Amino acid sequence: MFLIIVGFLMLTVATTVGCSDDLYMTNEAGSELTENKSFRISRFKIDRKIWNMTEEHKEIKVALVSKSDGSERSLEAQVEHKPDGYVVGLLIPKADKLPDSDYVIAASLPDGTPLGVTLSVTMRDEMVTSWQLYDFKYSLSGSGTESDPYKITSANDFNKLLYDLYRDSLSHARGKYFTQTKDFTAPATSNVVDGRLYSSYDFAGHYDGGGNSITLLYQGGDNSENDSNVGLFTTLMDNAQIENLTIKALMSGMVNCCGALAAESRGPVNISSVRIAGSIEGKENIPKKGGYIFCSNHVSTLDPAFWVIALPRRVHFMAKEELFKNPIGGRFLRALDVFAIKRGSRDM
Repeated sequence: MFLIIVGFLMLTVATTVGCSDDLYMTNEAGSELTENKSFRISRFKIDRKIWNMTEEHKEIKVALVSKSDGSERSLEAQVEHKPDGYVVGLLIPKADKLPDSDYVIAASLPDGTPLGVTLSVTMRDEMVTSWQLYDFKYSLSGSGTESDPYKITSANDFNKLLYDLYRDSLSHARGKYFTQTKDFTAPATSNVVDGRLYSSYDFAGHYDGGGNSITLLYQGGDNSENDSNVGLFTTLMDNAQIENLTIKALMSGMVNCCGALAAESRGPVNISSVRIAGSIEGKENIPKKGGYIFCSNHVSTLDPAFWVIALPRRVHFMAKEELFKNPIGGRFLRALDVFAIKRGSRDM
């Protein structure tokens, strides 16, 4: 009897304590928790069709948003490729604690490229007990698919989109399709006129303007806190696609990170057949760091020289590729930081 008890205790110690990446907890869902010197590693299995990965993808980034309190955190993760799926290992720093909660999870490659659908998972004792596909429903007509996109027919519909982007704070409409069917004026935005303020949000979906326009008005007060990060969208991110749209912008009083289409972009973004008309005032509001794009009426060959004189930052011009076919002219243009583009096609 004594030997049986000792044998049982030795077996228990062997499965709960060990050296490197040792298993010390499992659950009925097949998830397990291990640890090494720096992390607790929460492993769970998902179907291969869920995320778009190849055998070379061994590390990813995972963003989690708690459904309990809305808190967000980002974790590195390891990926083991199995014949029937992936084993994902969330690296939880030992100084951190992942509370019991339902979470929304989105994964991306280290360069920010999204991997696919978003998951809704339940975690207990830092292990996944269940998961399912997370499908946020937007309050617009349509289903949000490529064949049946959400329809935006008015400023009211666009406001619904913005409110839903606020609620969909993790996927940012990733994988969703939207089509605009009419011209409209977005609600006037202002930080100096009472009752005329709304906020834009991050966008990672597909927006087809359908050849229509949005008139965007903004009257700011040159306030560094309130008049920054202004645009139709705050950030375009994660392969967002905007096409076939005209934005008629009348914007002034902005300070930093401002634009008609978006305040900034992050990661790969696709923009095609988008036209910006109107005016954005105040060259003193040009951001001191980061990328930006200037567009002007091109009425003479002297335009670039005036741009260089007028703008406070170094400018890299784009020009049609035909201008570079002359060896002498091409060398001269490159010396002036001019780069070639192919007209009539998408060219990054």
